[in-house]
Amino acid sequence: MGPVLKRKFINCGKCRTFTARLHQIFQKRTYCNIIFLLSIIILIAILLRFYNITQKGLFFYDEGINLLEARFLVDGTSFVIHNVGKLLQGNIDINIVESQIGGLPLCYGKPGHTLLIAVSIFIFGFKDYVSFIVSAFLGILSVLLVFIIGRTFYDDKTGLLAAAILAVSEYHVMYSRSGLAEIDSVFFFLLGTYFYYLSRKYLNLKTNNFNLILAGLFVGFAYTCNYRWVLMPIIFWLYELHLFLFEKSYPRYKKLKRLVYLNLPMVFPLLIFEIPYRFFILVAGRN
Repeated sequence: MGPVLKRKFINCGKCRTFTARLHQIFQKRTYCNIIFLLSIIILIAILLRFYNITQKGLFFYDEGINLLEARFLVDGTSFVIHNVGKLLQGNIDINIVESQIGGLPLCYGKPGHTLLIAVSIFIFGFKDYVSFIVSAFLGILSVLLVFIIGRTFYDDKTGLLAAAILAVSEYHVMYSRSGLAEIDSVFFFLLGTYFYYLSRKYLNLKTNNFNLILAGLFVGFAYTCNYRWVLMPIIFWLYELHLFLFEKSYPRYKKLKRLVYLNLPMVFPLLIFEIPYRFFILVAGRN
């Protein structure tokens, strides 16, 4: 195409409309391709994690412990609901409590994981595979979340590649088919990381504080699922220190508010489990 024809083509209104339409078609096809590839990745993740999951049985010692703790939580919740008046009055027989509450008291320091299994028991009943369902379900959501994080940090190709690797990762599949606390803690930490990244990317938006609150809540809950994550908040504190020292244009009072919005919600999930624990100690002390 010569220079004259090229100029005429660019200046032609119908040609510009055609070019824009063509661009939209290619964009739409690209979007459909991404959805198609992501759907295949998620389907593979589902098959690898849920195949024959109800028949595999308990294998690790901790799986049995976690299941018994969840049973204790379910029975204990039901008992408290039906006997809240007697508990507040301190008029309860400890022998009745022991006879109506099965399982094992929460003593292994992973109450968030136990709570998720307890929810699964409420839905599916007390079966040996209820903890596997929790891990498998959150393992699949982790694959989707890794795609979202990769896409947000870089691009669609990176997100798809990361999701594909995680979907077939031997370790991730193994833990996703177990009743251990690794997968749910990883999922909630990834979720916290995603919202923290949004809080840094959109520093001046009004929703920024909400992103920080969600980041703190999810990171705090990840710790209640698995205490091995105790050092992970240091990563966020270092990023906040970087913001405090080097982002001179960002107001100092907003930097201090960020610390409050991030750290207080981190503590909240711990209090959810600690307060009832102290309450029952108080009631037991009366008796």
